Amino acid sequence: MAVRLIYIDVDGEATDITAVTSNYSRSDNVDALGMDFKFDQMANPIDPNFSGMEVAIGGKVVFSNNNKTVFEGIITDLNQSGMSKRSWTAYDFAFYLNKSEEMIQYNDVSADTAIKQLCERQSIPVGDVCSMPTLIKKIYDGQPVSEIIRDIIKQYTDETGNKVRFEVRENKLYVELYKDLILTAEYTPVTGEGSFDVTEYPGEFSMTATMGDMKNKVKVVSSKEKHTQIWATAQDDEHIRQFGLLQKIEKVQDKQAAKANQIAQKILAENDRVRTKQTVKLFGDDSIRSGRSLVFNQPLINLVGTFLIKNCTHSYSNNNHFMVLDLEATANG
Repeated sequence: MAVRLIYIDVDGEATDITAVTSNYSRSDNVDALGMDFKFDQMANPIDPNFSGMEVAIGGKVVFSNNNKTVFEGIITDLNQSGMSKRSWTAYDFAFYLNKSEEMIQYNDVSADTAIKQLCERQSIPVGDVCSMPTLIKKIYDGQPVSEIIRDIIKQYTDETGNKVRFEVRENKLYVELYKDLILTAEYTPVTGEGSFDVTEYPGEFSMTATMGDMKNKVKVVSSKEKHTQIWATAQDDEHIRQFGLLQKIEKVQDKQAAKANQIAQKILAENDRVRTKQTVKLFGDDSIRSGRSLVFNQPLINLVGTFLIKNCTHSYSNNNHFMVLDLEATANG
């Protein structure tokens, strides 16, 4: 592991601050758009060795590991303890998608085109947007950009059942299908030799299970307030007998009536189960973040199948790189 932290001030001047910083960590979760990055800085205003190493809110940081950039973002928060220790928090450029608002009207354009048009208006670089043919017809009147994107994706998911992840990487927006984000995680020792699959060597482990979010019956109905028509029903009789009736009412627009049965079956498949959450500590792989899935085969700790990464925290300290993952078994995992 060879880490490097570069600070770029508001005038664009870059300074290598690796020597006066430590305890690097970056984390994200599946429900949030961006990633945060934290680090500690030693500072002594009367020691000339620290001259030129000043850091300020609004400046940018670029963090790399083994000569590969793994985080870029803007410093947003400072926590100072005494004269010499400062703890900084930065967020990637998704920060601006959460804070900037937009007004835009769509008249039957595909969901992927709608997102690209929004990005063009906001001057947001686009890395990739997967095909989403669902037609969007809606007016957004001053909502945050991230909420507009999230709502567009929701309309596509409601129509097709396909789950979509959107995030910022390297200052570009990526919109991708979850099913395309199944990865293999590898750790490379400091020597650069003997890389191995980290799922083969799990460290600290814990698990919880709950039926609190289970839905074993789904009714798809009209979203019109004065319309009570039920378009489709899907249910699991065995789970209703075992756990009791746990029903979900899904309201959809009239144009989705023809796909009501498909929508009901998709929602049932996703929610008709006891949900487990496993937390595991692994050797680190910089390509891993929330929204990805890993395949495990560890029957001794009940970690077998495909698991979605709900939360991901990387830590870099003392030449060690570890990651702590909150995992949830996928519907077919």
